[in-house]
Amino acid sequence: MVTKIMAIAIFSFFYNSVESCSNPDKTNQEIVDIVETQEEETINLNLGHLSYRQKIGSDKDGKGSEFIKIQVVDVTNPKLHSIAVEVFHLENGTENILGSFALYPSDNIGNFLIATQGKLNPGGMVLLKLVVPETTKQSDSVNITLKKVSFL
Repeated sequence: MVTKIMAIAIFSFFYNSVESCSNPDKTNQEIVDIVETQEEETINLNLGHLSYRQKIGSDKDGKGSEFIKIQVVDVTNPKLHSIAVEVFHLENGTENILGSFALYPSDNIGNFLIATQGKLNPGGMVLLKLVVPETTKQSDSVNITLKKVSFL
């Protein structure tokens, strides 16, 4: 079990490394502009809105999906607070953690894969929670923009 988790973590690390290095000529801002022109729904997590829920709609989204892909397309974090996102599966009032990821550096965009552990079912929900240090002040500017969760 530990070996499988380590393999998934290593895969996720290399996937993110390759993804962010795949086009070194583009700046983060150019990548964000391209995403915004595709008119896809985005989600903002910040100090005023720490969580987001997305329904698992169809069999395609739930059963058989091995990973949840979360794309961070923009980050505002001038004080470079450490930022993490916890990913949960909600079903029948039960909240089960699937995993988490952290931005590094803490103002960097990227793609993150979280293993579903076979827990997704149509009718359930995926819950994302922004985690920042307790010392972060409400007046601090912390915002991450995500694309809707996709299922792989």
